[in-house]
Amino acid sequence: MNAKVLKSLLVAIIGVHAFAGCEEPDPIIPYENQNQTERDPQAGSTTETHNTIVNFSECKSQQRDGDSIVSSVRYENGTLFFTHENVEFNCGIDDISVVPEIEGQTFMVTISEICEMPADCICPRDVNYSIDNINEGHYNVVVKNGDIIIYQSEIDCHDTHNTMVTYSECKVQKSFSDVATSVRYENGTLYFTHTDVELNCAIEDVSVVPEINGQTITVAISEICEEYANCVCPIDINYSIDNIKAGSYAIVVKVNGYTIYQGEINCQ
Repeated sequence: MNAKVLKSLLVAIIGVHAFAGCEEPDPIIPYENQNQTERDPQAGSTTETHNTIVNFSECKSQQRDGDSIVSSVRYENGTLFFTHENVEFNCGIDDISVVPEIEGQTFMVTISEICEMPADCICPRDVNYSIDNINEGHYNVVVKNGDIIIYQSEIDCHDTHNTMVTYSECKVQKSFSDVATSVRYENGTLYFTHTDVELNCAIEDVSVVPEINGQTITVAISEICEEYANCVCPIDINYSIDNIKAGSYAIVVKVNGYTIYQGEINCQ
């Protein structure tokens, strides 16, 4: 191979490397300050998306001020609202990511700083965020800033459910059949009918108290009597429970502590 050929090959190799070195890097995907997290459908739960809206303050000072983190959490209409004061982040953060994860009755929140060019200092900031689409229930809440736990507590998440109750007069003064039950769902409301429920003959009213814990709805029916009679009789009871979130539920109905109905319903 003569010198001219060697020279041509060398130029070609250098050209290939130069071309490869000039390729543009992968574009940086901009961060949007609204996360969406899907809940894994385990333990009978459905897949759900949790949207988060995050706000945070400017640096309160450019040094650690020694103040402890102060947190508050409240629940309202399917949404958890968090406030954390004096959380330490890098002074040069561009944004803050909040990622929720729900496993059973444990609610984990991970806060992370987003910082393209970190500064050589940290400072305390106040952070506020909300997480929606929360099922009713009792949760153990854990919040981490990176790998450090900054908050841990328990919270009851329950909405207001209005009930409309009607019931018949005593049909006879002894029962002749088992309780028959029907349940249907329409536009956020559950409608119940129970036929031949044994209650005291002297009832003045019927109380219906619903409780929702995760995907289980428990209804407690009780008789209200000022003076009890020495007899029972079958009564038909109709009631509705509003503000029910769409999903699949196990339903348990109890009358004076005794279970009269167990079933499942898909509320869509």
